[in-house]
Amino acid sequence: MWFLSKVRVVAAASSGLRAVAVLVMLAVLAGGFFLRFREETPAEPAPTEDLPGRVETISRSVALVWYQAPGGWLNCGTAFAVDGEGLLLTCSHLVHGRETVTVALPSPEGERNVRARVIAEDPNVDAALLRMEEEGPPPVPLGRSEGMRVGEEVGFVGYPLGYTVNAHVTPTLTMGHVAAKPHWRVRADAPRIPMIQVDASIAVGNSGSPLFLTGTGEVVGMMKSQLRVPGNVMEREDLLGWVETIPEELAPHAGIGLAIPIDQLREFLEENGVRR
Repeated sequence: MWFLSKVRVVAAASSGLRAVAVLVMLAVLAGGFFLRFREETPAEPAPTEDLPGRVETISRSVALVWYQAPGGWLNCGTAFAVDGEGLLLTCSHLVHGRETVTVALPSPEGERNVRARVIAEDPNVDAALLRMEEEGPPPVPLGRSEGMRVGEEVGFVGYPLGYTVNAHVTPTLTMGHVAAKPHWRVRADAPRIPMIQVDASIAVGNSGSPLFLTGTGEVVGMMKSQLRVPGNVMEREDLLGWVETIPEELAPHAGIGLAIPIDQLREFLEENGVRR
C-alpha cells in the first residue's frame, strides 16, 4: 500500500510538472506571436505636428514663374519640380503662347532667376512642362488622388500675387479642406475631367502651386485657379436643357478653388517621359 501511495504521489507531481511546462510553453509562444504581430502591424501615419517640416520640404521644390507680357504687365504664377534635373510642372494657361519664361528660386543672396523653356503643354488638363537651363530644385513627393475624400485637410505652397511686399522670393502656405470632387472643364471647349475643389483662398499667382495632404506631405494635385469665368458651371446636357451661368459681376467672387488631380497630371508627365 505504501508503494502504491508513493507511485500516486510521484505521478501527481509529474503530471503537475507537465502542466506547468505546458503553461510556460504556451506563454512563450503567445509572447512570440505578440512580438511578431507588433512587428507586422503597419506604422501609424506621421503626426500632424510635423506639418512645418513638410511645408519646408515642399517649399524647396517650388519656384516663382514670371514674364513681361505685352503692354508691360508682369504675369506670374507658380511651378514645382518633378525631377531633380530642372523639370518643372505648371499650368498651361500661365505660359500658353510662350517659348521661354523666367523662374525665380530662393537663394542665400535673395533670389536666383533662371531661364526656362516651355517644352510641353496639354490645355485639356491645363498642364505644362518647363525645362530650366540650370540644375533645378529637388522633386516633390508625389502621391495619388484617386482615394481622396471630401473633408481631408490639404495645403498648397505658391506665390500669390507673385512677389511678397518686400520683394523677396518666399513661397506662401495656404490651408483648407477638400470641399468636393466634381468634374469640370478647364476651358470652354475642353472635355470634363475630375477636379479637386478646395475651400481655401486662391490668389492670382497661385496657379501651378502643388496641393498636398497635410498629414503626409504627398502632392495630390496642382492648383489651377479660382472659378472666374461666367458660364462654366453647367452646360445644356446637365440640367434638362437649361443653361446655368454665373453672372459676370459675381464670377470673380465665386470663391470656388479648383485643382487638377495628380492622377491626371501623372498621365501628362508619363506622355512626356517623366515616370514617378
